[in-house]
Formats: sequence, C-alpha cells, structure tokens
Amino acid sequence: MHAYIRDHSSQRVRLLHSASLFRNENDSQLRAVTGRANRLLHFEDIRFFKQLGFKIYDLGGYAYNTSDTELLKINKFKDSFGGSLLQETDYLPMSLTLLSFFKKNFDL
Repeated sequence: MHAYIRDHSSQRVRLLHSASLFRNENDSQLRAVTGRANRLLHFEDIRFFKQLGFKIYDLGGYAYNTSDTELLKINKFKDSFGGSLLQETDYLPMSLTLLSFFKKNFDL
C-alpha cells in the first residue's frame, strides 16, 4: 500500500507511507515475491502520476552516508529507480517555533 501527497502546482508527488509485510515473512520465496510486487507497485505509481502530468516522483528520505545495513538496502532500492538526489530542508513556520518555545519554557 502506498499513500501520497500531490502538489499539482509544482508537478510533484511525494510518497508519504509505504506499507508491506515482507519483513514479517519467514518464507524467503514469499519475501522475494512481496518485494517484487512492491517494486511493481512503485513502477505503476510512477506511470500513473506521469499520465497525470507530474514531473517529480519523490520517494522520500534518503539515509545519506549511513552505515546501517537496513537503511543501505532501502537506499539501494530507491537508487534502482534512477533519478537524482535532491537535498531539501524541513522547516517549521516561525509561529510554530515560537509557540513550541513558549510551551516548553513557560508551562503553557
């Protein structure tokens, strides 16, 4: 199952959630089939969003310079679709940052 956020004005779609039970499966053959089905779902999602006019298919975060083997596997999966890495920054609006500061420091 995949869930997305779409922004038509920027022609961008971002993967929000991806759920699969392959990590819970002990049967290696079933794990492999589940993994291939997930890859096919991503491929079909890319085709679908291209048909709708989206130019950017964002798979979400990337564990840059990690040594964690599980994260490296996820990176390899994402890399297998081609594309390029784009460094972006998440931010909170100033109003939420101030509210958070006041709540934390003044027990609001």
